[in-house]
Amino acid sequence: MLAVGCGYQQERPGLPAGARSLGLAPVNNLTGSGELDARLHALLKRRFSGHANIRLRNPGKSDLELRIDLTRFETTRALDPALGSDRVFGYTLQGTLTLFDARNGRTLISRAPLSASVRRFHAATVVETTAIRDEGLADVLKAFADQVERRVLLAF
Repeated sequence: MLAVGCGYQQERPGLPAGARSLGLAPVNNLTGSGELDARLHALLKRRFSGHANIRLRNPGKSDLELRIDLTRFETTRALDPALGSDRVFGYTLQGTLTLFDARNGRTLISRAPLSASVRRFHAATVVETTAIRDEGLADVLKAFADQVERRVLLAF
């Protein structure tokens, strides 16, 4: 409370190079898993919409354009040898991020690699159902989106 009374304000993360608007290009999905692109695009849209100092616009009408290429998605299933009794479902998503400044034609970030992995533990008798897979996908997409957001907002 004292900090508020002193006029202190926490700096809000913003876009690099003084940009005010961001365009999210459709996610380019090269993984063969058809649902990842639409889910990641929707998640990123929600995340960046939550920043008061960032306006989302259509690509081509924004200061910056964010492009994501998803290059690899892998699911692993195994018993955890360390625990001996748990089944582990692992989800890994890899891709690249490009951030283009439409105001001057410069590429600010070019094909920066991103990778996210999550592991979910279940009883040894559990098989991967649609619901379990969906939870794993949601977790790995969230972890990937965390990296995108950090890279775009905090890299400069």
